[in-house]
Amino acid sequence: MLVELNKPLFNARIKRIYDGWNNAKNDEDYSSIADVDALLLLAGDPAGEDEPMKKGTSMQIEGASGPIPVEIFAQAKAKEPANDALPSFLKAYTAHSKVGTLLKETHTGKLAAEWDKLVKEAANRPDLVDMSPAVSAFMAVKDGEELKIIQTAANLTSTLLKHHVAPRLESILDRESKISHAHLAAQIESKLGSGEGDDAKGPDTKIWSKDKRLNDVDWQAVEFCYSPIIISRSSKSGYDLRYTAESTEDNIAHKGVLLVAFGMRYKSYCANVGRTFIVDPTPDQEAQYNLLLGLQSELLSYIKDGVTAKDVYQHALSYVKEKKPDLEKNFVKNLGFGTGVEFRDSSYLLSAKNTRVLKENMTVNLGVGFSGLKVKGEDYALHLVDTIRVGSNGSSILTEGLKSTKDTLFFLTPESEDEKPQKSERKAPVQPRANGTPAKKTAGTKVLRTNRRAAADEVHQTAAAKLAEHQKELHEKLQAEGLAKFSEEGKGTSGKEGKGWKKFQSYKGEGALPPDVDKLRASCALPLSFRLN
Repeated sequence: MLVELNKPLFNARIKRIYDGWNNAKNDEDYSSIADVDALLLLAGDPAGEDEPMKKGTSMQIEGASGPIPVEIFAQAKAKEPANDALPSFLKAYTAHSKVGTLLKETHTGKLAAEWDKLVKEAANRPDLVDMSPAVSAFMAVKDGEELKIIQTAANLTSTLLKHHVAPRLESILDRESKISHAHLAAQIESKLGSGEGDDAKGPDTKIWSKDKRLNDVDWQAVEFCYSPIIISRSSKSGYDLRYTAESTEDNIAHKGVLLVAFGMRYKSYCANVGRTFIVDPTPDQEAQYNLLLGLQSELLSYIKDGVTAKDVYQHALSYVKEKKPDLEKNFVKNLGFGTGVEFRDSSYLLSAKNTRVLKENMTVNLGVGFSGLKVKGEDYALHLVDTIRVGSNGSSILTEGLKSTKDTLFFLTPESEDEKPQKSERKAPVQPRANGTPAKKTAGTKVLRTNRRAAADEVHQTAAAKLAEHQKELHEKLQAEGLAKFSEEGKGTSGKEGKGWKKFQSYKGEGALPPDVDKLRASCALPLSFRLN
C-alpha cells in the first residue's frame, strides 16, 4: 500500500518541533535539547504485538509516518543495488558535536545492525543527549486532526463497554456461568474480528452499529492497546491495577469486586477505560466507590491548562483525606499519564513529584482508585478510569458511560436462610453531584434477573401457602361444627340434649336402615377457594 505524505499536516508538525527546539532555553519542557546540534530518531524492525510502542516510533507516526529529515538519504530497495545513503548519513551525523536521541531505546533489524556497526567503526562520534522529555512535549499537545482520531478511539472504547463488555459480564453474573477471566478477555477481543483465511470473521456489526459515529471507521486501523484485563476475587494474581496485569485462567467469581480495563487504538492513537463492578457491596464499598465518582468529577474541574501534574495529585489526595482520611494509605500512587500514539507517556505521569505542566488539548488517561482494601479478611481494589482532554477552564471526558452506581452495583437475593445477612442499621449510600459534592440521595443500583426471579418465586410460594392455610382452617371449622352437632356432648336438637350412640350396627343396603336414621342426615360442605390469574 502506497503511503502518501500529508504535506500541510507534515509542515505543521515540523514547525511545532522547530518552535520547541528554538525556544528550548526558555521552556523547561524542551530544555533537554537546548544545546544539541541535531535530533536523531532511529527505527528498526516493528515491535512485537505484546511489546509497547517505542517513543521514537510514536513520534515518527505522529510526524506523518517517517523520520523528520532536513535532507533525505534514500536507501536502496531490496532488489536494487546498494547505494551510499547510509555512509552519507553517517558523515552528516558525525559532523555534529552533540546530538539528541532516545538513549533508552534499542532497535533490531538489518538496517539497525548496519547503522550500529558503522557508528562503532567511525573515527569521530558526537556526544549523545537523552531527548525523551522533549519528544514527549512534542507529542503531548494534540492538533485538531489528532483530537478527532482520539475521539473516534474513545467512541470505539465506549461502544464496546456499553454494548458488549458490561452486558456480557452481567449475563455471566446473572446465570453464574463458569468462564475464565482469560476466556472473557478473548471474547472481548474477538469483537474486532477473529480467525484466518476462510474462517476469518470481521468486526461484530451488531455491536459497532449501535453508535452511528462509527459508520465511517476504517476497521483496518482499529486494534486493542493491550489485551483486556478482567480481575475478580478468584484471580490468582490478585487485584493488580497495573496495565501490565493479565487476565488469568481462573473462573470468574460471581460475588465481590470485579475490575475491567481495556483500551482501543485507532490510526495508532489510544483511548482507555477502567471500571469497577461490585456484586452485593457492603456499605463501606458503596461509600468508597461513590468517593471515586466524586473525586473524578472534582478532578475534571481542577485539571486545566497551566496546572502541574504534582498539583493534580496533591489536590486529589487532599480530597480523599478530607472525605475519608482512613483511605489515604490505600490511595493510588499516581492518577494516570499522558496518552496518544504512545499509550503511556511517563513524562506526564500524574504523580506527587512530577513538575510537568499540563496544557490545553493534551489527552490524559485519568485513573483514580484504591488498593489493598479488605472485606472479611479478603483483599480488593477499586478503580475508575477514563480518557480526558485538557481544556482552558477544565477537562472533558472523551470516553463515556456505565459508571454510576445503578450500572455498577449489583444486588442478589440470598439463596437460603443461612445466607441472609443480619439486619443492621444501614444508611442510604451517598451519590455525588456533578461538581463532586455529595448529595443526600439514595444511589440507584442494579438488580440482576436472578433476584427478580427469586422475588417472583417467593410471591408465588407465599400465595400458595396462604391458600393451603385457608383451606385447612375451613376444613377444621366445618369438622368442629359437625362434631359439636352430632356428638354426645353437643346440642344438636335446638338446645335439647340428644341421645348418645349406644352401639354400632351394620345394615345391608339403604332400605334396611331404621326410620329414625333420616333425622341423622347432614349435608357435607367442601371448602373451596378461587384465584383469578
